[in-house]
Amino acid sequence: MKKKLERFYISCPVRFEDELLRELQEIWPYLLDADGRSHAEDFTLLSQDPGGIEIQAPLHLGLQLNYFLRLAHRVLLRIDQFPVRDFPVLEKRLFGIALKDYLGDQDFSVEVSASRSRLNNEKRIAETAGRVWKKKIQESASQRVLIRVFDDEMTVSLDTTGEHLHFRGYKKSVGTASLRETLAAFCLRRMIAESSPNTLKKVQLIDPMMGSGTFLLESLIKDQALPRSFSFQAWKSTPHFLKNLAWAQNYRFPKSPFGALLGFDFDPEQVTQTQDFFSGANLNEVQLNCEDVFEDSKTGKISPEMKTWVLSNPPYGERLAMPFSGEELVEQILTKYRPEKIGLLWPEALATKLPQKISCQKQNWRQEQQVSFKNGGLSVSLATYVLVAIES
Repeated sequence: MKKKLERFYISCPVRFEDELLRELQEIWPYLLDADGRSHAEDFTLLSQDPGGIEIQAPLHLGLQLNYFLRLAHRVLLRIDQFPVRDFPVLEKRLFGIALKDYLGDQDFSVEVSASRSRLNNEKRIAETAGRVWKKKIQESASQRVLIRVFDDEMTVSLDTTGEHLHFRGYKKSVGTASLRETLAAFCLRRMIAESSPNTLKKVQLIDPMMGSGTFLLESLIKDQALPRSFSFQAWKSTPHFLKNLAWAQNYRFPKSPFGALLGFDFDPEQVTQTQDFFSGANLNEVQLNCEDVFEDSKTGKISPEMKTWVLSNPPYGERLAMPFSGEELVEQILTKYRPEKIGLLWPEALATKLPQKISCQKQNWRQEQQVSFKNGGLSVSLATYVLVAIES
């Protein structure tokens, strides 16, 4: 019997849509069927727009995406979509939406956004929904029903995620000007690019200005199910195996991590906090030390047999005082660590001034890519360089 297909909208930061689709294609074969075994279902890409993609897929597979997508904000289940220009039609269509089939009797909140529509009274739309569904809307309820009206077209969705997906389920101290996990995952993916698992095994990844260790965390958990709860687990319609966290706690994708992970920071207090976090979360595969990137001495156990990559989110003027220029930092990293690849997240205005080619200590690097996005409202760019030649 053919499984019923649902529509899911997966939201993400603007400009992440192509990378999100690639991530979805990578993890899709490893999701589990309703019996807990491998599945043989496909998903259909319905649309892609700035800020997300919409797909069609079986319910139990779409819900699982919450555990494994690292670039997404949240996963919404589309319940209904219809044209509407007046409240009598709205009431009739809302009456036909059987929320109980999904949510049972649990409380929920209703969030309405309306623009370019004849129905532009958001408060009245929410009140109408509560009356039709015979439910007192609980603003504090963790389950959200989302109603969007745009160009006289209404879309009703359920939030399957709950707390934003950048909350990974690990209690983590926040460093000064720390990077959101979703953005760190994007930088990591762009850094890895087409590198094979065998290549990554031979790479030691270094963050010389780690702060709270966000890049290191994303490197460690990229092949694991997130150890946290989601809104869909309380639904009436959710398959039983997805309500039990036991399978997720032991689930791994067959992806190879880096051969070694090293993190440094000049602030001993920050290093201690980050060490406590990784230890408390039982994530012990990372070396952390107090070290200033501008000092030549090295405290970490950097292997001469492994390839070295550097990925970091250095302090810059918009967030923290920056006592060095971008060129000085890049040259110091190249001199100290001799990496084969380097990725740094800069303000976009600064990144555009970085050279396309760099020569340092008889080694030559070329800029591989520069991709821009928003970090807390600030336009930033990830600039990556690769080693291309060593002079004799």
